[in-house]
Amino acid sequence: MSFLQEMPFSSCHPLTSLSSTQSRLKMDLSKPWQPPLNFDQHDMSSLSEETDRLRRALCSMTRAYNSTKAELEDIKSATGFYSKSFPFLQLPREVRDQIYSYAFLALSNIKPEPRPIYLLTLEPLSWKPPTPGLCLVNRQIHDEGIEVLYGKNTFCFQSPGELLRFEDQIGTRNQTLVHSLEISTAVISENYSVPDPDLVAPCDWQGVPTHWSKALMMSKLGDIVKMTITVEDLGSSDRNLVAVSAVLQQAIEDVLKRNRDGELKRQLTLKGFGHPERDKFPKEWDVRIEQWEEVDDEDFYSCLYD
Repeated sequence: MSFLQEMPFSSCHPLTSLSSTQSRLKMDLSKPWQPPLNFDQHDMSSLSEETDRLRRALCSMTRAYNSTKAELEDIKSATGFYSKSFPFLQLPREVRDQIYSYAFLALSNIKPEPRPIYLLTLEPLSWKPPTPGLCLVNRQIHDEGIEVLYGKNTFCFQSPGELLRFEDQIGTRNQTLVHSLEISTAVISENYSVPDPDLVAPCDWQGVPTHWSKALMMSKLGDIVKMTITVEDLGSSDRNLVAVSAVLQQAIEDVLKRNRDGELKRQLTLKGFGHPERDKFPKEWDVRIEQWEEVDDEDFYSCLYD
C-alpha cells in the first residue's frame, strides 16, 4: 500500500498483526538466493549483489527491531509502565492535536511516491511523515489524525502522474482534507517537441505546462488554498524571461477557486518566475515571487535531485 489509504481496521490493526510480523522476522536469512534453472546468466552477478544488499538491510532492520523490543520489555518489567493502557483519548483535544503534529508533520514537503531503492534505509527521510501508522490504532485516532496528516502538510509532485496516483490512493474523503500543493514544471525550449496530452496516457504525462494544466483540470482536489509552482530547469541565466503560460495560469486559477470559503486567502508562490507574473493573478490573492538566489543551496539541490 502506498502512503496512507482508506482501509478497514479489522484486518490491518498493528496489534493484531504483531505475531505475524514477528514470525516473518524469524525467517532464515542464512540461505543464499538461488535463481530458477532457466534464468539468464547474463545478469546473475548484478542480481546477486543486489540480493546481498537487501539481505543485509533486512538483517539490520531485524536487529533494530529485536533491540528495541528487548528495551521495551526491560522497561515494562522494571517500571510496570505498560501494565495498563495509557488513556490517550481522555487527553484534551488540543493536547492530542499537538501529539498528532509530532507524528504526522514532515520536516519538508511530503513526496508521496515510494522512496527509490537507493534511498532504502533505516533512517527517516525529511519528506516522509514520521509516524503515519498511528492512524491505524483505532477509528477515532484515525479520523483526528488524518486532519493533520493531509490538512497541515504540503504535498510535492514532480510529474502529473504522481499527482493523479496520489488522489486515487488516498480516496475521496481524504482528498477534501488536502489544502497545500507544490508542483515542479519545466521550461521548454523552442526545439523541444511536447506530445499532445490528449494523445498520451496520463501516466506518461511529463512535467511540462501543457501536461500539468491538463492534470490540474482533471484533479479531484477541491479544497486547495495554497500552491507553489517551481521551475525545475530554467535553461537560461535571465530569470525574468520565465513566464507562466496561459494554459497553466488557467489551471492554477481553476484549482484555487474551487474552495468556496471566501474568508480563506489564496496563497500562490511562483519560484523561479519573473516578477511581472504576479499581475496575472487576482489582486486579492497573496502571490509571492521567489528566485533561486533567494533559496538556500540545500533546498535547490533537494528539489532537483531528491
